[in-house]
Amino acid sequence: MKNVINLILLIIILVTALLSLAVSSSVSRRISRPLTSLKEHIRSLADRKFISNVNIVADNEIQELAENVNRMSEKLEAYDQAQKIFLQNASHEFRTPLMVIQSYAEGLKYGVVEENHTATDIIIDESKRLCSLVEDLLYLSRLDTDEEMYVFKSVNFSDAVKDVTERMKILANKENIKISLQLPQNKVFLIGDEEKLSRALTNIISNCLRYAKSKIDIKVDISNLLTDQLVLTISDDGPGFDPEDLKNLFTRFYKGKKGKFGLGLTITKTI
Repeated sequence: MKNVINLILLIIILVTALLSLAVSSSVSRRISRPLTSLKEHIRSLADRKFISNVNIVADNEIQELAENVNRMSEKLEAYDQAQKIFLQNASHEFRTPLMVIQSYAEGLKYGVVEENHTATDIIIDESKRLCSLVEDLLYLSRLDTDEEMYVFKSVNFSDAVKDVTERMKILANKENIKISLQLPQNKVFLIGDEEKLSRALTNIISNCLRYAKSKIDIKVDISNLLTDQLVLTISDDGPGFDPEDLKNLFTRFYKGKKGKFGLGLTITKTI
């Protein structure tokens, strides 16, 4: 009798072990199969091969991981494409002034261009354009990598806007454009970096100057004090944005019809 019971127990143990092995093997495959697919997908990302999103049917945690990897893939692909466009546009912006400088310098050397102020002025202007471009690139690079220090302090925002407006009026007068400024009666203070705020405002107003027909309106509004926010509105009577321009408003080196380097608004957005 005892031997029979031991035999039955042994059979039960063996059956249980086989069932456990089968179940664990099935669960292991269910877990490893999607993880293997994810591993291959991530390996492709490392090689900058942005394949289509991986569709994985799995448990909640692994499904969530797959969705996060897919989102990461989309962002990396967009960033990679943006970097390529940025390098292409940057190369074009550098090449144009360099070719102008080279052409005029060779013209002066070989006597093709007469030695007059026009040629030297063009070389100087293009050199300044290059310097400005390089400075903007370096500044934007520092902003992107957080190497540019922000000095936060209490800033009289009304005075900051007024100072920028007064400086820009000199350029506006040359273009026969009138800048109007509307400030609240009470002074407006905020915590921020005054130099960077000034640069951001200057970039926006400079952009307005290229498109405005006759006027630029600047208004600081704090009418809704419950939101603890202020609204700065800068508008002009120009033609407005084309849909294509609006879509690429902050794209580096993208130039509208009267655009220049295409870094001003990008710097403003980053600030």
